[in-house]
Amino acid sequence: MQARLGHPHALTLGKRLFTPATTPILKVTDADVAQAWGLFQRYRDKAFSFTDCTTFALMTRLRIAVAFAFDVHFRQYGRFVVVP
Repeated sequence: MQARLGHPHALTLGKRLFTPATTPILKVTDADVAQAWGLFQRYRDKAFSFTDCTTFALMTRLRIAVAFAFDVHFRQYGRFVVVP
């Protein structure tokens, strides 16, 4: 948002998004980090980042089945429905 429309627009969007009613903040646990590290080590043939793996672990723990993502790694992982 900032890169395309500038800082004021990014601030406006951030104020709308960073409210608990709109966007709850999910906390990563130590167990999520351990799970993510295991995934990161296991999938050597993929270019998954540790952030990708952490997201996969968090989504699995919270039973989140659908990801809104443009990152091809979510499709490669194959465990979630990815939209669009």
